Amino acid sequence: MAPPTATATATDRASIVRSRRRSLDRRIVRAVTAAAALAAVAAGGEATGLAVVDALWRATLAAVVTAAASRSRRWSWLWMAGLATAAAVGSPALIPGSAALALALVGVFQDRRNRVLGACIGALTIQALLRLPDLGFHGLTALVTASAVAPALWSGYDRSQRSAQQRILRALAGSALVVFVLLVGLAIAMINARNELQRGVSSARAGLEMIRAGDHEQAAARFERAASAFSSAHDALSSPWSQPARALPLVSQQVDALAGMSEAGDELARSASRMAISAPYHQLRAKRGTIDLELVRAMQQPVEDSTEALRSARERVASVRSPWLVPPIGSELDEFASDIDRSLPQAELASEGLRVAPRLLGGEGRRRYLLLFTSPAETRFLGGFVGSYGVLTALDGELTLERSGASADLSAGPGDEFDLEGFEETLVRYGRYQPQRFVQNLTVSPDLPTDAALARAVFPQTLGGEPIDGVLVADPFAIAALLELTGPVPVEGLDTPLDSTNAARYLLDGQYQRFEGDLDARRDRLAAAARATFDALLETDLPGPRRLGEVLGPMVQQKRLLLWTFDDAEQAFLEHLGAAGRFSPPDHSDYLSVRVANANANKIDAYLHRIIDYDVRFDPGTGQLSARLTVELVNDAPGSGLPPYVIGNHRGEPPGTNTTYLSLYTPSRVVGATIDGRSLALEPQRELGGTVWSALVSVPPQSRTTLRFQLEGQLPGGTTYQLAALSQPLAHPDLLRVRLGSADGAFEVREGEGLEVRDGSASGELIWSADRWLRAGFRRR
Repeated sequence: MAPPTATATATDRASIVRSRRRSLDRRIVRAVTAAAALAAVAAGGEATGLAVVDALWRATLAAVVTAAASRSRRWSWLWMAGLATAAAVGSPALIPGSAALALALVGVFQDRRNRVLGACIGALTIQALLRLPDLGFHGLTALVTASAVAPALWSGYDRSQRSAQQRILRALAGSALVVFVLLVGLAIAMINARNELQRGVSSARAGLEMIRAGDHEQAAARFERAASAFSSAHDALSSPWSQPARALPLVSQQVDALAGMSEAGDELARSASRMAISAPYHQLRAKRGTIDLELVRAMQQPVEDSTEALRSARERVASVRSPWLVPPIGSELDEFASDIDRSLPQAELASEGLRVAPRLLGGEGRRRYLLLFTSPAETRFLGGFVGSYGVLTALDGELTLERSGASADLSAGPGDEFDLEGFEETLVRYGRYQPQRFVQNLTVSPDLPTDAALARAVFPQTLGGEPIDGVLVADPFAIAALLELTGPVPVEGLDTPLDSTNAARYLLDGQYQRFEGDLDARRDRLAAAARATFDALLETDLPGPRRLGEVLGPMVQQKRLLLWTFDDAEQAFLEHLGAAGRFSPPDHSDYLSVRVANANANKIDAYLHRIIDYDVRFDPGTGQLSARLTVELVNDAPGSGLPPYVIGNHRGEPPGTNTTYLSLYTPSRVVGATIDGRSLALEPQRELGGTVWSALVSVPPQSRTTLRFQLEGQLPGGTTYQLAALSQPLAHPDLLRVRLGSADGAFEVREGEGLEVRDGSASGELIWSADRWLRAGFRRR
């Protein structure tokens, strides 16, 4: 055998060196791949929502990208590192991204591709991509990541040996087969679950309708069916053949959403079934002036449990919400969440009402309430003056009207005054109405808590007066609504019984014409009408809560039927019910309230109409606001033909003249005011933490007067403008027109609530019979 030549020996040595270098490179690449996988475990991202599975997915992705980059072409290094760096600007992910880009630039200028360098670039790039912040619309971060690594993955596969490519293809085919099998099992479970969920929702809604109809036994049965359906859905989604698929990205979120709905629905339906049996709302009604407090107390816990179940369901649904939900499941979850959101406030209000009802109804000792029967025929800022009063007592659920009469009978005698220490601001603001002397004027403030505090101080100082626990206010429209519950009631001295169709008109206007010149008889009939209505209420079996809400709810919303007590827990309930009558303008948005109070000492306001235009220019950039407010007062009262008590006055004005004390509540400054084109001086005063702008205005008979105000204000900057339009309950509801636009044309209105958006501005016209909240969103042109 011939000895090896020197050239052959050198070649062998070079081959050994290359082999050892490749072996070392492979070991280093494996180490870098392992390090990248470990580092990826600490990154964020929830592909499935399962912590361990998500960590494995991140580690696998990091390992695959790193291994592929070690073989891919150098242009793919620049692409993925550059894209990752650009997306990471402004975040900590910029550090590994920049390092990867620097190494990629070094690699471009080397004579040959370096596998170790490629692996390091891939490892650093994937760490940056896994830690990217949210980019724009949902899914953009994932799209950027996929776009960045796709060229490297393809290039790495393309440059792999044929045997390695075959192994990769076999692995992908096997994975696809496993995924297919998992998805088939899951699909069967999800089809069954969706059918059961739909059956459960249908049964639950039927149960709610039966509760509203008073059929609690059938409602309980429907809720049991719903619970069974929801439970079956949950069992299907918990089956062994459905669980493995939860390890698949995007699939797990769909399963979690349906499972969350079924679990929450099961709990809700079972709670509702128990409540239907234990809390029969149809039995909760006043029977001849008495409410069963034992029944009220028995209902408290079932209703509270149902309310808590709704809260738990809302949290459960929120926990499974995901932007990756596919439309059918996502829309079903949204609809389910909307049902919960609509039901929860009602349940919370019912639970709160049941908690405070025993105390309100004298279950913890006698309660005494002062009834104030008001009439907007002679306006006050709360609505109308107090024409008559009553004293309602409650003891152990039994209600009794102890006494009633004309409010004038309670007023202080000549030269006397009630002691109103602590009400200095109120007396300064409303001194012209002398609430320290006249009970008729206890409704001077637009804020019932203020008026109730006045009544609490005044009533014990009146003849036969005692301490009170609360104040109930009702105007003629509220009386008419109560008569809808009782049916017609006869009133001594009236030829026709009062009913829901004639009571409001009689109390506003008819009584003054029928008893013209006989003040005592008129006062007696007014008190008799109020007493007859409440006597009928206390002698009749009233309907249940649903019917009461249908009839009296609008009166509460229009602030014609209000209640305030001096107990903190009861006050909170009354606030939530909307019956507290609190005048509480928002702190950080625009608001408007135009109030009038009769200054004639007559009943002419039954003929008063108001048209109000509010034209606003708002700058979202600075928050500056300028507005033109126009208030048109229309006086339909004639100059003759009606009793002096209606159209006369003590001011020396011609009969039929309506002189009113008009006040403007707004966070803005009034920088100019006119009346029928003439300058108008305003009186600024402080009330309820804000400035009020007032003037005495006279409107001749059968004519109209126009007031214009120029306003300037400062609101918080931002692209959302909100207006709280706070109404006054009058004989005739106002017509309110609102227009809104950008102050300088740099912005345009893009959306509105309660307003119609057109050509970059917003407008609306509405009957202003209740408080309204209007909103508009701006954007730059």
